[in-house]
This record gives sequence, structure tokens and C-alpha cells, in this order.
Amino acid sequence: MKNIILIGLSLALLSGCSSAQLTSDFSEVKPSEKKAVVYLYRLKTSYHSLNPDIPMFYFNDKKTGPLKIGGYYAQEVDAGPLEISFSDPLFGMHLWRSGRKVKINIEAGRSYFVKYEVELMAFYFDQVPPASGFNEIQSVKLLKP
Repeated sequence: MKNIILIGLSLALLSGCSSAQLTSDFSEVKPSEKKAVVYLYRLKTSYHSLNPDIPMFYFNDKKTGPLKIGGYYAQEVDAGPLEISFSDPLFGMHLWRSGRKVKINIEAGRSYFVKYEVELMAFYFDQVPPASGFNEIQSVKLLKP
């Protein structure tokens, strides 16, 4: 019985490891005339870096993907209200979503930056000003599934 439980926990932990890979340096995506671009990024930190559980993000309740430490992705979105939420896994399983959300009224033709960061005594998940986001995102890599 113990072996079955250990095997189950091991599989759950391994399933939490995302297959998304950090690839290239930051490359700006120009928004089209009728859409906007939202950059979601996570800076490199030593805290939390050994945790195999990776948060999963959702744009208006649609799964967009996991966000590894030191990674980002750009998502083209329609103009209008956007709600970004996430789920933090427990032993590799995304059982519930956090109550923390970022709400943005998206305007076509613009770029938005949303930062997710977990530190020892702090947690940050919010929209950042474009100049700050553009500077910070230079240090992370594009995530590809």
C-alpha cells in the first residue's frame, strides 16, 4: 500500500513539471491594429526556483499556459475587459485557482505587462507600467510549449 501511495505521489510531482522550455531572449511583439499584446513574465529568483510546481495562468478563464521562473510569453488579445488569474499547483495538481486576479481594460494597438513574482516574504501579481515591464522583461526568456 505504501508503494502505491509513493508511486502516485511521484507521478503527481512529475506531472507538475511543465514541458514548456525557456528559449530565446526577449523579442518585442507589435500589436496589430485591432488587437493588443499582453506580456506575462516571471523574473529569475533563487527563492522558489527548486519547486517543481509551476503556476498555470488563465486569460478570461481560458488556459494560456504555465509560467516558469525566468520566463515570459506574449499573448495577443482582443480589446475589452481582460481578467488574468492563475492556479498554484499542490503536488503537481491544479485543483483550484487563486483568488488573486489582474483586471485590465484592453485597448487595441497597445502592449501591457503583467508580472508574477514569489519571494521569501513577498508575493507580487499585477500589471506594471510599460516602461518598467519593458526593462524587466529583457532579463527573461521566451517560453515555448
